[in-house]
Amino acid sequence: MDTIEITIPSHPKYLKVVRCGVERLCQLSPLTKEGVAGVIQAVNEAVTNIIRHAYENAPDKPISLRCRLLPDALEIVLHDSGKSTDPENLRSREL
Repeated sequence: MDTIEITIPSHPKYLKVVRCGVERLCQLSPLTKEGVAGVIQAVNEAVTNIIRHAYENAPDKPISLRCRLLPDALEIVLHDSGKSTDPENLRSREL
């Protein structure tokens, strides 16, 4: 089981670093091409949400990303110390 950890500042310019790293790690996993694209999109969206909502666009706060390559899966955990949101207050947006 391989684990990779990275901490980036909460500046949008580092999103490409995260996407490229996640893509390379996904290529070592059993994910399909479509699965890889989905994981990259989900992680990009999650990091973007941390920057916008948890850190309110402050560019110098830490965002940690831990990826574990398991025999039959890929585990990705994001961590921030920003403002939390009560899940009861979340609403879905209209598409």
